Amino acid sequence: MPQESPFSPTIALVTVARDAEVRLAVALEPVGLTLRKFGILGRLVESTGLAPATLSRSVPDSDALVRGLIASGYVRSAGRPPQLTATEAGAAAYERAAVRVAAIDGDVFGSPAMQELAAVLAAMQPQPAPPAED
Repeated sequence: MPQESPFSPTIALVTVARDAEVRLAVALEPVGLTLRKFGILGRLVESTGLAPATLSRSVPDSDALVRGLIASGYVRSAGRPPQLTATEAGAAAYERAAVRVAAIDGDVFGSPAMQELAAVLAAMQPQPAPPAED
């Protein structure tokens, strides 16, 4: 008789994460975004301009993703030194995608147990550094 495998929180978390990742991919595809493009676009929507080198330091291998966002009309690169900014179309696409992401969050994290997990995950997010004093 086969022995039952012990519960592994790591395996359970990866399983939930993979399910959410697949659902996100399906939801973002009609907007023309992948999860990584969504993240980059979000950074650019929230900023007034970001140097490609700065983005590359925080998002490895972002160059091809940014080129794709530029080709889609979601991002523009202008100036010397170049600054990346979200276009109006990019901001609109980000908002449409964010609604889809929020719907998945509600589905995945709707139960009380998953709400507890969501709270733990939120607490694990890095906090922004306080502003430097002069």
